[in-house]
Parts: sequence; C-alpha cells; structure tokens
Amino acid sequence: MKNIKKVVLAFALSVLSSGVFAQYIKDPAVFDGNMTADKVISRIKNNELLPLRLNDNDSFQNSAEKERVIKVAGAQVTRYNDYTAHYNAAIVYATSGEFVGDVQIPLSATNAANALRHATKAIELQPKSVYMYLLRGEVYARQGVGWDPHVSTYIISHDYAKKALADFEKVAELNPALAPYLSMAGIAEALGQKTKADRYSELDEKFAQQAKSAAQRQKEENAKKIVKAIFGTNAERGASAK
Repeated sequence: MKNIKKVVLAFALSVLSSGVFAQYIKDPAVFDGNMTADKVISRIKNNELLPLRLNDNDSFQNSAEKERVIKVAGAQVTRYNDYTAHYNAAIVYATSGEFVGDVQIPLSATNAANALRHATKAIELQPKSVYMYLLRGEVYARQGVGWDPHVSTYIISHDYAKKALADFEKVAELNPALAPYLSMAGIAEALGQKTKADRYSELDEKFAQQAKSAAQRQKEENAKKIVKAIFGTNAERGASAK
C-alpha cells in the first residue's frame, strides 16, 4: 500500500495532536485568531457563529472557564433553540477544558455527548452544515480512535470510528476541498478499509498540491502589487515581460 505507514503516522499527528482542523487554519470559519473566554461569550450573546477552533491550543485556560462559557451557550439554546445556538454549544463542548500538551486527549464522556448532541441538532436544522459535520466527525474520531507509538493507530470504538469516517465523507461530498483526507485515510486504515485509505491518501496529496499552487499564485500576485505600488504600471509590465 502506497505510503500507508506515513499516512498512519501523519494521521496520529494531525488528528490526535492538533486536531483535524489544523490544515484549515486559514479558514475563518475554522480559526479566526485566538479568542479569550470573554470574547467567546460576547460572540455567543450576539448570536454570531463561533469558529470551530477557538485558539491555537484548541482549549480553554481551565475547566472553570469552560463551565462559564457553557452556561452562556446553554442559556442561548434554552432561549432560542435555533441553529446558531446549537452550533455554538457544540463547539464549546468540543473544546478542551484546559491545555494538556501536544497530544489531544479524549473529551469527558459528558462533554463528548453534549458536543455530539448539539452538532446533530444543528445538522438537523441545516442538513448541509458542512462545518458541523466536520466538528462532529472530529469528536467521533477523538473519542473513537487512539494512537500508540508501538501499535500506531488503533480503534477505541468501532462505532465512533465508522461515524467519524461517515461524517468526514459527508464533508467531502458537500465541500471536497474542506475534507480532512489525511485523517480519513488513517481511520479507514485502522478499520481495515485499505482501498479507501489509499484513495483518501491520494486525495490528500492532490488537494495539498492544489493549495501549494494557489499559495504560489497568491505570492506572485502580491509581488506584482508591490512592484506596481512602488514603480507604477509600466515598471510592472517591464518586470512581467522579463
């Protein structure tokens, strides 16, 4: 199988260390800068959708801070019971209560259950909510798949692992460029679905190359703008002609 050992190791690093959201850090719906608990509360009260990842550590400073935000998110659910309220509540419950190091440990059973419940409700209200499928899949993966340096990726819960893969596949259906193919390959490999693991590994390489090409094009466009700003249009044309 093509590079499958690399896929499994990369999966362990991407899903279990920094989360499946790491590769989408430039998407403001996923990460919009580091947010304090007070800023999170402000956005919840203003009925603004939170980013899936609230800060670099994907955690609150401590469990007491998380409980404070949970109360506000819960109040919004009670008051409005709408898509935004459940969306935000799912994110809050899915965020760790404190930073415990580079390896992302599973959520408590209660927090995981609540994150899944609110994400599912949000999906029921908006069936094409691609970010909620991504979040719910991440929670399933976090609770259902583990990693050990001696045995690589292993299954904690076959039910959760299969549900994680199904949610990520829904993301791929709704927005192919957003799907976490590397994580999908790792889960598929752990489930013994080798054909899928190979396909998702190839798709990860494809979209990674596309992102690299897009970044290069953007870099070139930025360079042209700088030349134009400094030297004017004629100089820019001269530089392009060379």
